[in-house]
Amino acid sequence: MQITKIAVAMSGGIDSSITALLLQEQGYDIVGITLRIWDYLSEGCEQKEIGCCSMESMLEAGDFCKKIGIQHYIVDVRTQFKNIVVENFVSEYLDARTPNPCVICNPTIKWAGILQKADELGCSHIATGHYSQIAESNGRYFFKQAADSSKDQSYVLWQLRQEQIKRTLLPLGSLHK
Repeated sequence: MQITKIAVAMSGGIDSSITALLLQEQGYDIVGITLRIWDYLSEGCEQKEIGCCSMESMLEAGDFCKKIGIQHYIVDVRTQFKNIVVENFVSEYLDARTPNPCVICNPTIKWAGILQKADELGCSHIATGHYSQIAESNGRYFFKQAADSSKDQSYVLWQLRQEQIKRTLLPLGSLHK
């Protein structure tokens, strides 16, 4: 599949911002997509939220996209996140297991939501700021350790499906942070 237009998953952090810049500098037509996974504006959210999925990070992602001259879209996946990721987390925790919500969220919420919006926008691929590398052998795609092994994030991507991996670019995987 030829790369024509790329949707970059924008978390508001430095890694996704660098990913967008690198691809833009390489001449690709890119758009930014941020997922809204939580209702931050409900009662009780008076403290500053931190992390990749906070309201502040969504606004920072939009500001960054504006600065580099690309369109930014926010996709609301709050219901899916609650029904799939949060409920799984609670269930696993109550069964005395330590769940990793990213492993569940990545294929079912993040990649699914970003690829759906990417398809609507005519994007052939998506890109993220994850530190991992993708390789292909005999028509099968798999993750390889990032060049910077201290930042490798392959372990949170292992449940992605072949069709998701095939359309994913990880520009930071060959770099050192």
